[in-house]
Amino acid sequence: MEFSYIYGVVLFLIVMNMEKTRRAQGEEDEFNPDVDDAQSGWEHKVLHCRHARFKDPDALAEALTLESAAGWMLLEKLDDKRLRLTRPVSARDGDTALDFDPYRASSPTTV
Repeated sequence: MEFSYIYGVVLFLIVMNMEKTRRAQGEEDEFNPDVDDAQSGWEHKVLHCRHARFKDPDALAEALTLESAAGWMLLEKLDDKRLRLTRPVSARDGDTALDFDPYRASSPTTV
């Protein structure tokens, strides 16, 4: 009897975590403009990391320094795992000189 209660609690926690993840993804989809928004002259992306590393100012600065090489600038810190970045569409001209994908969605320094 006691084990079924524990399993119920664990299942409830798993479902709640899944719902939280779904809401966070929905927030990104709702508030993150399309990458190909050339009409406005700006493009946007959300950069992810695991383990809430963007809470650490040094890790945040390192990630932003890497992204700035492609012209990305911090628009908004969504939480300790996600950053919304923006850059002018004209920055695409320098993408061929980069040694990384400027549209990557996860930070290599904080994964």
